[in-house]
Amino acid sequence: MPAPGISLSYKSSPTAALAKRGFASNRSASRSSDRVIVIAGVVAILLIFRLPEVARDIAFVTVAVVGFGLAFRYFAQIWMLVLGTLPIIQLQGSLFGVAKVSAIRFLLMGLTLVFLLLRKPRGYWTVLTRRVGVLALGLFIFANILSAVHLGQADAVFRSVAYSEPFLVFMLTYYMVRQDPGNARRVLRALVIGGLCVCILGIVEFMLQQSILDVLGVSYSGTEDPRTYLLEDRYGLGGRISSTFIQPVYAATGFFIYTLVSAFYLIIYKPKFPRFLVVLAPIFGVFLVLITGSRGPLVALVPTTLAFTLLVGSKRAVLAVIGVAVVLFGLSAYDVLPGLRAYWTESINLSSQQSANVFGRVDLTTMLLDIFKENPVLGFGPGMIQKLGFGGSGEFARLAGLENQYAVILAEGGILAGSTYLLFMLAVFGHLLKVRRTSQGLDLKYWGLMSLVLFTYVFAGAAFANFLVGPVLNTVMAIYAVTVAGYETWANQPA
Repeated sequence: MPAPGISLSYKSSPTAALAKRGFASNRSASRSSDRVIVIAGVVAILLIFRLPEVARDIAFVTVAVVGFGLAFRYFAQIWMLVLGTLPIIQLQGSLFGVAKVSAIRFLLMGLTLVFLLLRKPRGYWTVLTRRVGVLALGLFIFANILSAVHLGQADAVFRSVAYSEPFLVFMLTYYMVRQDPGNARRVLRALVIGGLCVCILGIVEFMLQQSILDVLGVSYSGTEDPRTYLLEDRYGLGGRISSTFIQPVYAATGFFIYTLVSAFYLIIYKPKFPRFLVVLAPIFGVFLVLITGSRGPLVALVPTTLAFTLLVGSKRAVLAVIGVAVVLFGLSAYDVLPGLRAYWTESINLSSQQSANVFGRVDLTTMLLDIFKENPVLGFGPGMIQKLGFGGSGEFARLAGLENQYAVILAEGGILAGSTYLLFMLAVFGHLLKVRRTSQGLDLKYWGLMSLVLFTYVFAGAAFANFLVGPVLNTVMAIYAVTVAGYETWANQPA
């Protein structure tokens, strides 16, 4: 029988061997140094992004290679820096004009290689067989690779490999925390600091009504220009902001995730902090969602709120949720936010442009399902529908902006990819519910609750966007990795 509870706190006592290899939360990795590393990293990356395109790519790769070298001695610090700058790095886009070679992919592959050279972990694949959710995610990647190879297109192969992003984030974070439970707090702190930075940039964008790219003098060569969204005012709050997420729907989801993570950080590691700040954090997150002008992330809040209320089951939680809902309803009903009620009313009015936008998404989903019916087993190939869509190729021209992740999975990867992703979702929820039910440590229960709420929000929002790659799912997978590692550490303690 495991000992009751394990504190995933910073006050861990790592062995000398771990400290030597850079995995332990030793003195050189103090709380203040973690903060400085992440904030300095954000500033440094934004300065690099101000350079001309080719010089920027050279500078980024040079800094990354130096980071790989430092990771042999300070792996934990380098990994915290990457986690804290996940949404910032996205601004880099592709390297040297090669669309499939993104900056974050380059970093993840390099750090994975460093990690394998450092640790050569015999149990690296054991976690796959022991955790069905991780195994299912690996099988989902394999199913897409199989579809790409069957299609025989290099672009499809690159795209299928890109789906390994969240898998690598999970594995690296998992082993960081398994080696030293003190790294759990560092992971959460890095995400909170990085999230706070992008939220501040979003507020600046909202107040100035100017793209953060122009404010910071950053050039961006992606397929979509985030400046165009500022021309659209949906809720009477000004143009739709994107911060560093490029698209408002990703910004909205990321904002709420980071504010929710901040609230849990205060609950777990700052228990004496004023409780009203814990409540204000998600309310602030809802405000950030509103100023992005996004509908899907607002709709996703409904099942997320229900899941939180059912999981917590306390009267205080129910009253807090009801209070927030009443406030938001009042803001809408009494036109404190003048455009909110009008926009949502027009969205269900069949004669308005807004409803055409909503029902147009239904048509796009139907088109994707029709493509799935034509290739039900292996699909059309990972990324190929969007590639043809951006190329303006016939019937695919309307499908450039893929909105429904689940329809995309079926259309591009077929039933093999769809079934493995469904298994991934079910296994993740099943395991996290087990963590909530069986673990005795209060901190670990909070980590399980946080993971459940975040996965609910992302999986619900995936009906309106595609989170298969990018900082949204990567962030949630890092938190899930800490939860899994913490639970296994607790479960393996001697009686």
